[in-house]
Amino acid sequence: MKRGSVGKPVRYHQPHEEEEEEEEEEGRKKKMKRKRKRRRRKKKRKRKRERKRKRRRKRKRKRKRTDEDIQMEEENKEEKMC
Repeated sequence: MKRGSVGKPVRYHQPHEEEEEEEEEEGRKKKMKRKRKRRRRKKKRKRKRERKRKRRRKRKRKRKRTDEDIQMEEENKEEKMC
């Protein structure tokens, strides 16, 4: 079920007249709420993992550049200047 912020109309359940179905509905609502929470936590963990991974890769790339690489870059710059 979509939330209202998406821009699509929210679909509401039809109100039930019988009590038994009302209890089932309440249980279903709680279940959906738990599902939503779980999904949100999962997404949050995924985003966090991706950020960490990106940061690690960036650091690794920076660390890989040795003195030789830096020296070669400087030489290339000097050659371009001339």
